[in-house]
Amino acid sequence: MLVAAIAVALEASALLVMPAVGAPKNEQKYLQARVSEMKGEAAQKAGNLKQAIQHLHKVVYLEPESTSARLKLEVVIVAMGKDPKSFQDRSTLGFVARVSGDFVGAIIEYEEALKIKDDARIRELLGDVFRVRDNVEDAIAQYQAGIKLGDSAMLEVKLGQAFSARKDEARAVEAFKRAAKLNPEDPDTLDALILGLENAQRSGVHDSDGEQAIKELRQKASAKDQGTFEYTIRCGSDPASAKRALDSLAQARSLKAAQQHLEAGAGLQLLKKYDEAIVEYKKALELNPNSCMSMVNVGTALQATGDYADALTWYRKALAIQPDNVAAKQGLVEVEMAMKRAGAGTKGEAEPLGASP
Repeated sequence: MLVAAIAVALEASALLVMPAVGAPKNEQKYLQARVSEMKGEAAQKAGNLKQAIQHLHKVVYLEPESTSARLKLEVVIVAMGKDPKSFQDRSTLGFVARVSGDFVGAIIEYEEALKIKDDARIRELLGDVFRVRDNVEDAIAQYQAGIKLGDSAMLEVKLGQAFSARKDEARAVEAFKRAAKLNPEDPDTLDALILGLENAQRSGVHDSDGEQAIKELRQKASAKDQGTFEYTIRCGSDPASAKRALDSLAQARSLKAAQQHLEAGAGLQLLKKYDEAIVEYKKALELNPNSCMSMVNVGTALQATGDYADALTWYRKALAIQPDNVAAKQGLVEVEMAMKRAGAGTKGEAEPLGASP
């Protein structure tokens, strides 16, 4: 209630100096930034760090050159128990902002993460946010930057979709064809290629190879069931090859689903919903039993609750698979020290490692 009351007062005071309709955009941005800044400071004083970071994200977005705005944002991030200089923490903050609908916050956090380390996955996620906001040019730039870091069928598909959104069908088709070449076993990639080629034809862009591809893919897609479709589209009449392809596809889908649970858990852990986070991590492990990252994250969540004995077990599980896992080693040391201070088998306070999405 206190934050809401302060916010209303701030908005009222801001209206006293709000420029008339038609005022220069830079002046409007300045006043919007000041209102968001005051709301952020009020929320921070009231202890509502979630609201504070959202308001300060908006300030940084409106005034990207402002050093003071970034410093204030970093202060709130530290208060949340995160390191503003950590790629992992900024990436996680971006993920949490994205899933909560704070797309401005996601843009700011992903951009900050990329300043620390260039990463194709973060480029992809940032591009996705730009797509949601209909900022197609920036989305294209991010997908292209991600592709430069390494071939990716998914990035090529998204790049093709972005080109198609700006009616550049010829370049869209080229991107879809590269995607199909990189991952010919993925039906979603092939669907994107078919759609892209059809859009190109309707726009008057003709591709003889593409037209033939459409004809062949349509014939294969007429199979009566999904299993037959996957068999024919990949392997023709070779049963052994078909089985390998289907097994490979199932594994790829399983790993993708595991990653989604891992990211969901990291977001929940950032919100200190540790039990819910552990549920997500364990779902990830059901799909990818040898994921050291998921094991370490279970350990960090248990450590955050003070359940050191179980945390120790999970860190050791990770080290049994990957003996040089730095995060598991660090967690193990922290938990052993905490248990010595608090007494073996008891619960107490300890600062755990951050979760990794």
